[in-house]
Amino acid sequence: MPTMTISYDGRNKTARSIMELLRTMDIFHITEAPAKPRRKSGIELAYEDVAAGRVTKWESTEQMFNTLMAQ
Repeated sequence: MPTMTISYDGRNKTARSIMELLRTMDIFHITEAPAKPRRKSGIELAYEDVAAGRVTKWESTEQMFNTLMAQ
């Protein structure tokens, strides 16, 4: 049996209507693949770092450089 993959935007009302129409017809067998997880944006990753405590805060740049040079 030939296989065809159709990708559509689930937010598009017309595309959803067409997919629902195809589902109601008994001549097609439709299986939905799970959605791919989206990549997190930089700000989301930064918020996770802050929440996990992976952020260091210094009072001044001089203190920062002194701490980094001591390592």
